[in-house]
Amino acid sequence: MASAAQIEANRCNAQKSTGPKTDDEKVRARRNAYKHDMATPTIMPVLPQENPKRLGKRTQEWISDVQPRNAIERDLVSQAAW
Repeated sequence: MASAAQIEANRCNAQKSTGPKTDDEKVRARRNAYKHDMATPTIMPVLPQENPKRLGKRTQEWISDVQPRNAIERDLVSQAAW
């Protein structure tokens, strides 16, 4: 169980933790969880700073080069191109 001094210290520290305030800080904080595609809850094929057209072109190049034989292979090639 926490002592009275620890509880008071926690209250003081909590006042300092207010999160991002400016729009730039909020945008940066929103990207904190980006690590790799395997951990994201939703599929985002490109990051905000990347060009989606370039991803589509690269994916088509990979499919053309590898020539997958079925849907599973095509999906794997598409994921590898990301």
